[in-house]
Amino acid sequence: MKKNIGKSVEDPIVLPHVFGMRPGIYISIILAFIIILGIFLVAFLPGILKGGRNYRFTSTSGPVSVTVDGKYLGGTPFETFIPSGRHEVVYGRNGIIVASETFTTKHPVFLTWLFPRRTNVEVPVRVFSSDEITLLTDDFLSTLARRSLILSFDASYPFAPVFTPWARDMAAFATSSSADMVSEVFSVGVAFITSPELLEDAKQAMQLLIKYGFIIKQDILENAESVVSGTAGNDTQNTKNIVFSVPVPVKLSSSLFTVSGFAYAAGDFIMGDGIELALPDVIEKQINVYTKAFSLASSPVTEYQWALFMQENPYWSVDNKKQLVADGMVDESYLAGIYPSVSVPSHRPIRGISFHAAKAFTQWLSVLSGRHVYLPDEVQWSRAAEQVPQGDFLTSLSALTETSLYPSGMLGGVWEMTQTVFMPLARAMDYTELQTLSTLMPDDVPIILKGGSYISDSRNITRHTVGVAGPDECSDYMGFRVAWE
Repeated sequence: MKKNIGKSVEDPIVLPHVFGMRPGIYISIILAFIIILGIFLVAFLPGILKGGRNYRFTSTSGPVSVTVDGKYLGGTPFETFIPSGRHEVVYGRNGIIVASETFTTKHPVFLTWLFPRRTNVEVPVRVFSSDEITLLTDDFLSTLARRSLILSFDASYPFAPVFTPWARDMAAFATSSSADMVSEVFSVGVAFITSPELLEDAKQAMQLLIKYGFIIKQDILENAESVVSGTAGNDTQNTKNIVFSVPVPVKLSSSLFTVSGFAYAAGDFIMGDGIELALPDVIEKQINVYTKAFSLASSPVTEYQWALFMQENPYWSVDNKKQLVADGMVDESYLAGIYPSVSVPSHRPIRGISFHAAKAFTQWLSVLSGRHVYLPDEVQWSRAAEQVPQGDFLTSLSALTETSLYPSGMLGGVWEMTQTVFMPLARAMDYTELQTLSTLMPDDVPIILKGGSYISDSRNITRHTVGVAGPDECSDYMGFRVAWE
């Protein structure tokens, strides 16, 4: 019997009804649901989970800090995401509150990842008080003084503008009542231009200040530009030949000790050596200067005198070093390895103390003596050093021998602090005017040292040599002597 060879006939696949619905209907519903779910997951869910918008904060002044709900987010200009809801925003500049406001961020949900919602916010401005303007200016000058110590910038130490943020601050926050101060601060700032980057920064700042009505001398940058560019050449100004009067021995008496010294008459003289108008030689350039009458101690302040000072002023004792460091008065090297004693007097020069500490000593001695005692400025120190022979160089701290002709230990011994602010281009500009304007400088800028120390090479140190130190810096090779009126 033959088998029936042919195609097998299968039963057709029949989808069941669901809830009484034919397959075509519920399949369409499922596909529609999948599509809707996909749209929801892609277009709506990200916005629901992370509602908010991007805010771009800008300011017409220098960088302004933005704090939202007590959390610092950044400095203008910048962009950040802020979630939906009500927020408290505080704007600050160098610790000064510029403005504050409350705003509500809406909760957009559709395609927020593809089309993020953005809001531009320009920081509100207000007129600053004179004290607030001074704070901004102090920060500018402090930053500029530190930046001026760098003569070249590169990728490892990139340049950041200093003049232009300050100029923007003045344009945004200052008024015409501050115009003279702004002009004077800019003049002082020019004396710190030591690189092409700072020069270009100052040019842009000057244009901005003039645009907003501040009066800036048009030629104020000429000397700085010639010094920085190396095209200044030599200074051919005539210097005066001075015949110095003989200093007169004097004494400064107090209830605890007496300071011997020399009195100098008022007059002009030539300070410095050389005629170079290029960095770094310009800091020792020869210029004509004038000093009023003054008296200068014949030797540096001693360890014994410092011990008496600490005994009456516990704040400056070495036991209080931690607080002194925290207050920015000294660094960790304060009196390191030095033990001033009242019971065992030492007449070695005090070392390991800062400019701030030395100033405190002069204020204490002023009260003690009833005279105005202070640190000598660069001009006064140089005037006294004019009659010190170059060969009179101390190579130790115990070889000091006082003479009746001039102060002892001015070369070698310890670097001696002056009250003169270090301004790199001061001698290429109007030196006398800058010394007057230096009162605008904050108290954290570098000061000038003179005389070298006992470890210096005497062949490289003269009475014209200029050293530099930070006001809180303490060194085993740095001390001071006092001057008085």
